[in-house]
Amino acid sequence: MKLKQYVLCVSLVFSAQFAFAANSQVFHTSEGSVIAKVYSAPSASKAPAVILLHGYQCIAACALDYERYALALTKQNFDVYDLEYYNEADYTALQQNRLDGEAYATRFQRWASEVRQVIEQVKALPRANGAVALLGFSQGGRIAIASAANNPAVSALVVLYARLPNAAEMQSEIRTLPPLLLIHGNADTVVPLQDGNAIFAKAQTLGATAEMVVYPGAGHGFDFSADAPAAISARRHVSAFLGKD
Repeated sequence: MKLKQYVLCVSLVFSAQFAFAANSQVFHTSEGSVIAKVYSAPSASKAPAVILLHGYQCIAACALDYERYALALTKQNFDVYDLEYYNEADYTALQQNRLDGEAYATRFQRWASEVRQVIEQVKALPRANGAVALLGFSQGGRIAIASAANNPAVSALVVLYARLPNAAEMQSEIRTLPPLLLIHGNADTVVPLQDGNAIFAKAQTLGATAEMVVYPGAGHGFDFSADAPAAISARRHVSAFLGKD
């Protein structure tokens, strides 16, 4: 399989405005209901979908950053679902600095279960053409990996500055992954580059098609900028990768 690695020179509260936005959609899962902000492709024809998964704590505060990715992808004729997978108890735990406590692995499995069920529901929507990709940032990238592993319903996977889920967070061992794009900065002190390299190595071991783009001097969340060259480049890489036939 094709494997590439590139080095380039280059409110922690549940938001009512998000929940009640006119372009939002509620998905009902066995784990509870989750809300997605929906960005629709301009074409009236059936479209592929991308489910976007936020990071650990930058959610409402990073809404515009996620939106930049969503709008770029709608130009490629994708419908984008920016999924708010936390429930109220998760937000409370986050505010009290205990989200990553003893119950974290259980929470993580719940989030991944929600995402897998949302994937199936998105595939069944009248606008959907059946292709669903996952785009995850940091913790969201780990959830994307867990949701895409061994899951033929996921057509592609994009992971930004994340690490592999550990055994306690997975319901089963990772045996397969869809085509994968990894993006990481080599100056990331939150999730070091070696964690991204470990994902790439795992994909290589599994024989998955994988590409990795490393940005020198870039830290965690380096792409959360409207006009920084590396941020623009990252969004272009994501759009180009997901836009492949």
